[in-house]
Amino acid sequence: MSNKLSHPRGFLDDLEYAAGVPVVLSRYGFKKAKLNGKTYLIAMTREEAIELAIRVRGGSREHAEALVENECYGGGDFDVCHPFGRCTGCVRVGDIGAFFCQCVSHGS
Repeated sequence: MSNKLSHPRGFLDDLEYAAGVPVVLSRYGFKKAKLNGKTYLIAMTREEAIELAIRVRGGSREHAEALVENECYGGGDFDVCHPFGRCTGCVRVGDIGAFFCQCVSHGS
């Protein structure tokens, strides 16, 4: 069995996969949302990530903005954050309903 999902015109062919599913990243993390009685993961907006940072980390809005404006993406496997740019390590920040990733170490 192929680890690729079929899609017209090969749209998904060159994506990263984990356990046969395309890896999805979100700059500002993910949240759970109910639509038509079913629960889905939806990418959060910058504003939603800032509100989450204030709720779980406390502090000022400026501090929360600094936490979410970093070089980490929330990963589609939802246990791993993916650093990019100068960031070399990330951690998940959030609660049971949502999370974003925060850079905690930078390379030179």
